[in-house]
Amino acid sequence: IEFVQLVLHLLGLGTRIIDIDDVILNIVGIYLGYYVTKYLTKSLPITQKT
Repeated sequence: IEFVQLVLHLLGLGTRIIDIDDVILNIVGIYLGYYVTKYLTKSLPITQKT
């Protein structure tokens, strides 16, 4: 989202600017989601329908 805002701003089409806090929080959210998903897929049993 932040990258699209940057591109639109550079093209003169965007009205919003990039905020470094948004970039940092997006990166933290990506890592958090990755590790939570990785943990849950290893800890939860996989059941198969037969």
